Amino acid sequence: MQVTFELEYDASADVYARVFLLNTADAGEVFDFDAGELAFAPIGSAVEGFIEATEIAALGGTTKSGYVVTLDLGEIAPGPTLLQLALKWYDNATPAAADETIGEAEKFMARFSRLGNQPVRVEMECTNTSASGVACHLAAWLECGGEQVVNLSDLDDIATDDLAVEIVARELTSEDNQFTAEGDVADVINDVFELEQALPAFTSDRQYIFTCSITLDGVTFTTIHNRPVIG
Repeated sequence: MQVTFELEYDASADVYARVFLLNTADAGEVFDFDAGELAFAPIGSAVEGFIEATEIAALGGTTKSGYVVTLDLGEIAPGPTLLQLALKWYDNATPAAADETIGEAEKFMARFSRLGNQPVRVEMECTNTSASGVACHLAAWLECGGEQVVNLSDLDDIATDDLAVEIVARELTSEDNQFTAEGDVADVINDVFELEQALPAFTSDRQYIFTCSITLDGVTFTTIHNRPVIG
């Protein structure tokens, strides 16, 4: 997803912007737009810690222009951590760490390449029969803002902690778990975890609770699903 920011400022200026990280242990770092980096870094060590703005002449009258930057959130916030960010504007033909800001800072949040604090859910489907010897097939995937997160394997490649899924099933009102199914990136096909529980031992005409958790880069998302077993 791409997001565009616009500033009205003096015409014919040398406007550029920086994107600062406001939360996590790396707060205060800037995003490095260099194609070989594409990560947050201290402003003094970033290869290209800024993005040049495109001027739109006369957008604010004869002496004012509009300055536009477009950010690719797939580069800035691809992962599961909700990042709090600030875009700040500057005017200098040769960007320097000591430059003073112009205009107002633009604060925003992003994760999974999407703008804002959009809800994340673990969706799940399963076969549910009580027939003896029939395995329970489970499918689980992540959705953010109602859309499937479609690059789980790629995200696992850049993550510090491994991608994992856990599905715990129990019968309604029971305190004991029926089974626990676990998987990792090897079980991901087309961004969906595909698991099999050999002997689920379901009972007919009962309601079962499935607690589904997906962990990526140390962040765990959990959603509870109810599924009946009929016959």
